[in-house]
Amino acid sequence: MPVVRGNQAELLLANNSSIRVGTSLRSGTLQYLHISEYGKLCAKYPDKAREVRTGALNTVQAGQLVFIESTAEGQEGHFYTLCEDAKVKQRQVAKLTELDFKFHFFPWWKEPQYAIAPHGVIVSDAFAKYFRQLEEQGITLTDGQRAWYVKKAETQLGDMKREYPSTPAEAFEASVEGAYYADQMAVADAEERIGVFPHVDGYPVHTISDIGMDDANSVWLFQVLPGRVRMIGYFEHTGSGMDGMLDELERRANEHGYIYGVHNMPHDIKVREWTRGGMTRIEVMLKEVRARGLGTVRKVERAYVHDRINATRRMLARIEFDQAGCIEGIKCLRNYRKDWDEDLSVFRDEPLHNWASHGADAFGGLAIIFTGLAPEPLKPERKPLPTFQTMTFNDFADSTPTQSERV
Repeated sequence: MPVVRGNQAELLLANNSSIRVGTSLRSGTLQYLHISEYGKLCAKYPDKAREVRTGALNTVQAGQLVFIESTAEGQEGHFYTLCEDAKVKQRQVAKLTELDFKFHFFPWWKEPQYAIAPHGVIVSDAFAKYFRQLEEQGITLTDGQRAWYVKKAETQLGDMKREYPSTPAEAFEASVEGAYYADQMAVADAEERIGVFPHVDGYPVHTISDIGMDDANSVWLFQVLPGRVRMIGYFEHTGSGMDGMLDELERRANEHGYIYGVHNMPHDIKVREWTRGGMTRIEVMLKEVRARGLGTVRKVERAYVHDRINATRRMLARIEFDQAGCIEGIKCLRNYRKDWDEDLSVFRDEPLHNWASHGADAFGGLAIIFTGLAPEPLKPERKPLPTFQTMTFNDFADSTPTQSERV
């Protein structure tokens, strides 16, 4: 079918059908719609992504097809939501309606060209362990595929799992473009410092917080152990202020047997909010913490945002994360990224303020005081000395003393 008219936005064919390209396709009725790199669109150009969602998707004629494909960009945005919903339906073997999306995943190891001669390629222990984990999931690679993956990772660095994921979960858990801690979190994964790291008896549990009035208040729970810091919990709460935070800390102490040490609060805890009789935040919190037997309170000095980021990068090399307790906080660290300048199409030298900011900022406060942290096991309770009563052999009137009794 010959082309009647063609330009950057449209090809009009002789039978009056056309192929159009754009983000705003509200006019007309579409038979087929292919949305490319929707995950990146949601991450970098949210206004354009909204136009695609409300405009283009609503122009598709009933009974026709929509294809949405993209590299994963973290665990947020409409593309992530669509994929998660589709995966749930896939696991449930649910019958799909005409308005449901079917999930498809195309891993790198299904591409025949992604293999090279393995001679001379050194597979490190970290890669060997990664390949064993894939085998446990039923993914068996050839020596050529393993060699290709190792060499490709040398150029992709922390972006390898994002650009060449082996599983759907890996695609969305990998670092997002512009993420501040992509390399550090990748190293933590490789060194298996994200896993089962529960509370250790004998060491106090400390907290570090990022507080707000209307926004989410974020709290990390951690222990300082010899040579490392163990993050054992993370939670967020909104609309409940200081009382809600202390209620949750008290609940966790009763449930897990925590003995709290220091609650590290950001610099703005000194302002006169959360007021009770004109008291500052820190005065009110110190009074409440002592009344509940939850340790004590300390203010963390204010630091520039880039100082927090650099301190966090250094600190992440000595952190253990309990994945079950810190799953939401770990997501914050993975998705804390630079802001994107739509006009210049570059990343700004400042963080994007989104859902991941509070958890990452709270962690940054911990990084600022990290060098002053030292292991501090709980002091054992002093028990009273046993009392003894003087006895004589006459007290054993009914029996003859044995050798041990005479001794």
